Amino acid sequence: MEIVSSQSGEQIAQARAIEVLEGRLDKCVANLLRIMAGAGHPGDVLDDMREVLEAWRALSDLGYLSIDGAISKALDIEAAEQMRWAGHAREDLVRWSRDGTRDHNDAIAAVRKACLRMAAADLLGQATQRTTSRSALHEGVRDLVAAQEKIRSAR
Repeated sequence: MEIVSSQSGEQIAQARAIEVLEGRLDKCVANLLRIMAGAGHPGDVLDDMREVLEAWRALSDLGYLSIDGAISKALDIEAAEQMRWAGHAREDLVRWSRDGTRDHNDAIAAVRKACLRMAAADLLGQATQRTTSRSALHEGVRDLVAAQEKIRSAR
């Protein structure tokens, strides 16, 4: 049996190169975040960055010139979270929406996003961005408490 792909060899090579770039970028950023939190491996940062640059060069050698999309996709935590939900049966999704599980996960995502924005603002000394992210953090925490209460009352 022969499998036929609608993608050209070049498209397949680009897709594989994008996957490599995404993996190396995720690894590098995860290490940086862990270092900021007092863990991680500071000695690996330069090697991680070198691996990201090598992956980018390999991708650009294949004619892929727009790194914005690849970087955004690689670092999109929300898209990864959505993919987690995508594989579940409709009745599970309905139940989780009803019992507060989905609200809980959405609130955690909002808190995580606010914390990342706050850390970035702190690194660059951006007071306005810090205030905005702090407000988003408070809203996320309020939503988290409300979701936890919804879960408790559903039991």
